[in-house]
Amino acid sequence: MIREAAIEDLPRINAFLDQHIETSMFLRSNLATHGLGFSDHPHSTRAFLWEADGQFGVFGLSKVGYVMAQMPDIRLEAAQAFGHAITGHTVLGMTGEKAQVDMTLRGLGLGEAKLKMLDDEPLYRMELTDLSKTRVNSRALLESDLGPLEPWFAQYLEDTGQETEADARSKAAARGRAAFDNGRAEVLLIDGVPVAMADINAHVEDVVQLGGVFVPTEHRGKGYGALVTTAILQREAARGAKQAILFANNPIAARAYESIGFNQIGWYRIALLQTPSEVRS
Repeated sequence: MIREAAIEDLPRINAFLDQHIETSMFLRSNLATHGLGFSDHPHSTRAFLWEADGQFGVFGLSKVGYVMAQMPDIRLEAAQAFGHAITGHTVLGMTGEKAQVDMTLRGLGLGEAKLKMLDDEPLYRMELTDLSKTRVNSRALLESDLGPLEPWFAQYLEDTGQETEADARSKAAARGRAAFDNGRAEVLLIDGVPVAMADINAHVEDVVQLGGVFVPTEHRGKGYGALVTTAILQREAARGAKQAILFANNPIAARAYESIGFNQIGWYRIALLQTPSEVRS
């Protein structure tokens, strides 16, 4: 009833995930960018298909240990079968629709695991035809930015609850390097000085998902979050994107997104394990 996906399954998988794109961006983007199975890239993903009694579901595990799933009306037996399929692999956490996250972690034997982050965030969508056409002064993140802006990446990891202060500082350089390497981070400029940043963390055909929107403490309360979000979406719209998705970490960010045209369509759960855990199903 569960099996690892093969190349010939990709058209069906993609068509299914596209029906639920708002909560499937990480899984869909990983498969579109890196194909099936593990490679050298940390986002490369193994995918597994569940089929039984007319139900269909897709489960994924990235090389670094993040779990993804798309199975409306998910059943425990499906999650347990996925757990059996990835026994011995280490899991760092999972994101997705709340019920699916909870049931999948339970099926993996991690339902009672201690979490360093459990957050239900409002999920937003925007049609980019509604985006302001007023040009915003911004540019791509440069390699020369990485040293000066390293404190930004540390504060972002801490502010979003992904890391403690000490761990955020130790992981900031790697986070900045990853943002530069993906080629999609954007920096807002005021009088030529960087004051905010944003990133695209998933991209599938004409849909983009924003992540890493950050304004340092000294520049908050000036509308820069909305401006940098507008800037990166203007760039993506020029490249052919028609729709944008994001989830908001706090009420201030949510209001900023709403001010430029995003509408809430649901909720998105982020569950990060306190300690990386091996699946023993």
